[in-house]
Amino acid sequence: MKFGKRLQRERERRGLTQRELGLRVGLTSGTYISQIESGEKLPPLETTIRIAESLGLEDTYPFVMNAVRERSALEYDYLTTRAGEQPTPEYENELRPLPIRSWSEVIEGKLPTGSATEVSGIRCVVLDGVNDADAFVIQIEDDWMAPVFKKGDMVVVSPSEEAKSGDIALVRIGGKRGDPSSEMLIARLLLRDDKWTDLLPGDLTKNAPRTATAGAVMSLGRIVRIINAI
Repeated sequence: MKFGKRLQRERERRGLTQRELGLRVGLTSGTYISQIESGEKLPPLETTIRIAESLGLEDTYPFVMNAVRERSALEYDYLTTRAGEQPTPEYENELRPLPIRSWSEVIEGKLPTGSATEVSGIRCVVLDGVNDADAFVIQIEDDWMAPVFKKGDMVVVSPSEEAKSGDIALVRIGGKRGDPSSEMLIARLLLRDDKWTDLLPGDLTKNAPRTATAGAVMSLGRIVRIINAI
């Protein structure tokens, strides 16, 4: 997901206008926020950090690194174009180690992000074609989503991909990361309207769907791949 779209999503989730967010960041208007969201501008690191803090994000690292990677990619493209070189098509599809978390760790809020610099001492699975540097893997410990996937399978979660109605996603219901009052769930989302979200299991004949207010459901990433247990 482009940084501008990610910013717009986080701002709208908090019910802020572009001007309101701009004032929180220390700007005189919302014009600069509008330019970022439209893709016209990319903020420098210091401004990105202020935006993340102004949004009240629980974990600012993925948000800030989204902007850093996008700015770096633009600078890289510019430099290689000036040098007469082009990135290879395989650049974004190289093998990447993704950290694995058990479901019990996910419930505790231990959601890793990134790959190459954060895998020391962490169990990993190496995959290609996963373009989200924040992606990670969860090992399933129940059969709520069976037969789509079952206990022992692993799923790849992409925090940068926005989950739409019909997608399977990792969601948090209520509370904050690691808050005992919140609940973590992997489910198929059915976005009925602006007020209600249905969370569907793999088999409606075996498990009942869950319903929550739209504002209580926070998507933490779309499920982009399933690795079936052997």
